[in-house]
Amino acid sequence: MGLVVAASVIAFLTTEMDSLAVMVVLFCGSDTHMKKSAVAFGRYIGLALLVACSFFFPEQLTSCHIKEKLALLGIIPIVVGIRTGVAHRKDSNRQRSAFVSLALFFLACLFSVVVTVSNGGDNISVYIPFLKSLNAQEFFLFCIVLFMMQTLWCAASLAIVSVKSIKEYIQKTKYVLIPFLFIVVGLYILLAGGTIIWLFGK
Repeated sequence: MGLVVAASVIAFLTTEMDSLAVMVVLFCGSDTHMKKSAVAFGRYIGLALLVACSFFFPEQLTSCHIKEKLALLGIIPIVVGIRTGVAHRKDSNRQRSAFVSLALFFLACLFSVVVTVSNGGDNISVYIPFLKSLNAQEFFLFCIVLFMMQTLWCAASLAIVSVKSIKEYIQKTKYVLIPFLFIVVGLYILLAGGTIIWLFGK
């Protein structure tokens, strides 16, 4: 069991090192506790989707350029970044109804899921061969370790954006910084996923 735990930690670290920076960006763009909760919740859902797809559809995913196709979703952070930059003058302090707050929570969660999945090509390429070697008990242990590590990643990201100097800088420059960071995340996903080369290098 100890070997499975160690291998699970290594699998997480090798696939999620870049996601720490991505999560910091997502938390930077979340100006309320509700939105931060939605981002964290979305990360768990996205990770669960990647694990589930790797477990149930290994053959299909290894034969369809899945990494490049998932990275196409990197267009969404770019669009969100542009839209945020254009519409930044809205009053974020206005009182919101319960329905609007719930809708914003859902959208923030969905955005976090999309970013997680779009950056999950490496996860799938590592998870598929690793999961094939596990029995049911070891798979359950792998999931526990994975989500514990994700909790650690969320805590680390929140700690970074909660540093007083960083928090003040974000507050002062958020109308320019947040759209810029979202666009950078989208471009990074497209480039790291090899999508641009895949689309135009044929």
